[in-house]
Amino acid sequence: MLVQDPQDIVAEFEGLKIPKSRFVGPQLARQISKGNYEKPERKLAVKLTREGDHVVEMGAGIGFVGGFTASQKPRLQLLSFEANPELIPHTEKLYDINGLGDRAKVENKLLTANPDRPDSITFHIHNSFLGSSVYKVGKPENPKIEIPTVAWTQVKADFRPDVIIMDIEGAELDFLTHADLDGIRAVVFEAHPNRYGQEGLAACLAALRSKGMRQTHHRMQVYAFVAEGVEAPH
Repeated sequence: MLVQDPQDIVAEFEGLKIPKSRFVGPQLARQISKGNYEKPERKLAVKLTREGDHVVEMGAGIGFVGGFTASQKPRLQLLSFEANPELIPHTEKLYDINGLGDRAKVENKLLTANPDRPDSITFHIHNSFLGSSVYKVGKPENPKIEIPTVAWTQVKADFRPDVIIMDIEGAELDFLTHADLDGIRAVVFEAHPNRYGQEGLAACLAALRSKGMRQTHHRMQVYAFVAEGVEAPH
């Protein structure tokens, strides 16, 4: 764990320190400190995870949701995936300064369940990291990069996750359509109907139900599902 200069910390929420970076401006720092940033996703992730869980996070962003969840469960193991390579050092630093480095890891890969998985997928960089996506976003001249993929079947076999947390700007539709969720106790995901419409949202929810999951929570665009037979906290 790094010994941190207090000036390198731009925000803190319930003990989780957020390191200084160009991705966390004053407005975002205030939202984090007040508990307003990613509030539904954060609260549901903590509510539905258990001590000792293995959690896969898709779309780590600045590392806040996964990092906060891990900080609340001292034996939780976190494996995060983030497509934007520029965010990886920030997320790794967040894990490190909060003492999570031995049980939280982030990889610069796109996790996909599609059986026709390509070696890489084009990822479109938005001016804000919050909007970057496999969908075309922003101006045509905005950068796009190729990001290596990793198969869900491989991650599922090697890491044996209990819970999935997902905020991947529309790519959840493809993942939920194809993913084998046997053994997964809970899924928390942010929907993006602006990417795929209400029909796509309905397809996401239907896919989860078809795989033996039932909806327990819905807050704004964040949904939570648990496996049949699992009692979800209110």
